[in-house]
Amino acid sequence: MGHEPIEWVGRIAPTPTFFVCGTQDRIVDYRQTVALHHSAGEPKTLHVIEGGGHTDAMSTPEGRERFLQFFDACVLDPPR
Repeated sequence: MGHEPIEWVGRIAPTPTFFVCGTQDRIVDYRQTVALHHSAGEPKTLHVIEGGGHTDAMSTPEGRERFLQFFDACVLDPPR
């Protein structure tokens, strides 16, 4: 195996994994993040920000809320 994240992401489970991407990210194509999410095991969450750039995940109230919901779920109802 090489060092590509897509080759390893499936081994992270059952650690909860949060993926976030913007459709206008010029650094990491959002389709790469979608592919990582698809290859990951459960539990996992994907948040796609339509029109978002590389650092827009926390710039909106919705983005911050989704991030906090994910962490709340991990703490209040951790995977077994």
